[in-house]
Amino acid sequence: MAAFEGLREIHREPLSLLEGGQPREAAEYLSRLLKKRKITPIERAFLYFHLARAYGRLARFNEAERCLRLAISHCTPGAPEELVALYQEQALLWYRRNHLTRARRALARSALLLKGLERTAPFARYLHYRGLCFSKASLRVEAMESLKQSLALYRALELPAEQSQVLDTMGMIFTEMGQVEEALGHYQESLRLKEREGDEYGIAITLGNLGRCSLQNMEFRKAIDFFQKDLALCEKLQDSHGLMVMCNNLGRAFTSLKETGKASGYLERSLSMAREAGNEIWSAINEKDIAYNHLSSSELGEASGKLTGALETFRRFDARPLVAEALKIHAIVLRAEGRFEESMKRFHEALELYQGLSIPFQTAEVLFQIGLLYHRMNDKPQAVSYLEKAIEIAEKLNAQWLLQKFESLLAELHEGEWLRLCLKRYVGEDLVDTVLSETFQTGKRMRATVLFLDLKPGRLFFERALAEEVVSLFNDYFSRFSEIIARESGTVEGFIAQEMMAYFGVTGHSDDNALHAVRSGCRIMEASLQLAQARERRDLPVPGIAVGINTGEVYAGNVGTYLRMQFKVTGSTVNLASRILHKARAGQVLLSESAFCEVRDHVTANPLKPLVLKGVREEQPVWDVDWKSTIKWASP
Repeated sequence: MAAFEGLREIHREPLSLLEGGQPREAAEYLSRLLKKRKITPIERAFLYFHLARAYGRLARFNEAERCLRLAISHCTPGAPEELVALYQEQALLWYRRNHLTRARRALARSALLLKGLERTAPFARYLHYRGLCFSKASLRVEAMESLKQSLALYRALELPAEQSQVLDTMGMIFTEMGQVEEALGHYQESLRLKEREGDEYGIAITLGNLGRCSLQNMEFRKAIDFFQKDLALCEKLQDSHGLMVMCNNLGRAFTSLKETGKASGYLERSLSMAREAGNEIWSAINEKDIAYNHLSSSELGEASGKLTGALETFRRFDARPLVAEALKIHAIVLRAEGRFEESMKRFHEALELYQGLSIPFQTAEVLFQIGLLYHRMNDKPQAVSYLEKAIEIAEKLNAQWLLQKFESLLAELHEGEWLRLCLKRYVGEDLVDTVLSETFQTGKRMRATVLFLDLKPGRLFFERALAEEVVSLFNDYFSRFSEIIARESGTVEGFIAQEMMAYFGVTGHSDDNALHAVRSGCRIMEASLQLAQARERRDLPVPGIAVGINTGEVYAGNVGTYLRMQFKVTGSTVNLASRILHKARAGQVLLSESAFCEVRDHVTANPLKPLVLKGVREEQPVWDVDWKSTIKWASP
């Protein structure tokens, strides 16, 4: 972008206004410059480009699009890099307006000009914006792949500012998916890069992202701390747009704490700044949040009036996530007023939007609110049904902050349903009926497969780590591994220190339970690599993982006394699986001979020297699964 770069110094004053959080002043300055007659076409393209950026910050999207079209028309064929930047900015604008077809079309035009330039910053930016479009289309796997490629290219080009932008985008996507720990890891890595570069504007953006992530995780005081640091930085930088956003965020955080007076002060300040800047979207956002604050203080009439106007604005701008949020709040207001039919209609409109946008944690929240509405209507079966759906999503996300919110309603459900829901959280849905059934009261013998797993963070970790750090490590790994085992029709029996035990074929009586167990072991190893990368970014210890698997006859049933009862799987098969685990090194999935015979046509495994195991008379043949190259998987 040599032509545009040369003009940055000439027009540094309006650009400093734009980058300093004063888009309205920048727009006025650039508009005056464009009225001059003696301007070259490339300079006119440059000015229209930055005027479009200023209008975009002000949410004046039609004017921004008009400026970009004019910029493209003035850009000469001899400036391909400048044309690429204009098409990419156009794609970003359409992305923000939820017009994905137009956004992809603009990106495709930029891609045509980037042929042969696949190792350049413009191509990395193309990958970044393509990832944004994939995310908006709910194609989050494709989004992450594109963003990882962009990040890798920016790292190779040693462009830390651009790296941090991609990390912020990845953090945003993880936040939308409810994966708060992953989001925090990316935001913290972004913050470190910006602090190293002394990028105060960038630091302010990431502090806000960290605050919003903490707010979603219901860590309200932590969120307020991030927001207040961001607010102080925005005041220092005289960033009026940043100040407006941070006042809104602080207002929302204090509303969550039921501190309605403080919340009102911040929200009214943000609303005043939005109106002064002529920013309709942010004015409507503040109206929505003020309405929610009125709801917290039981001022229902005030809340309903403000939401009606906000909804109209959001629909006009096609801001669907904001439409869904406003509908949800309006439904809560209507429910508080006793207008149940209207409330149900609003909730289902919000639910349909959130499901269409693939925002799982908000989907779970609306399902919970519908369950609460049915509970208010004394329809307990429907309340239980919606609550089960909400809990299912929250558990998949490992979203403890959502599960905590659901407990207030759980306590009021029928005793039998309460017991069943509680058991599901502790022993798994597939085991609830088994535990409560008469069949297993006295126990029974069956053929099953047992899997043991060990975390190996090293002896010094346990000597030096705080109890909270140990628990955090166990939760990170065991929650992910438990999900994998559940997907493979297995059941986690329990945890002993850093070990986990699971069994396959007890509740489902599957003929291929050994294959499910081995597949779990391999997928656990794959997942451990992703967890390791996330923890390394946060400078946290990374344990090794070892797995031992055995197939044979087990005894399954309820064991204990009337004071304390457990559903247990026991026998020599369990003992042998445990012994094999203790011989496994980090990174190994070891199989007994009986387990290997069940899966030999589906996995790649190498025989090891027979093991001498404690408590076992004969040497035991074992196989080491080459989980990285195992490709002959049976269909799940």
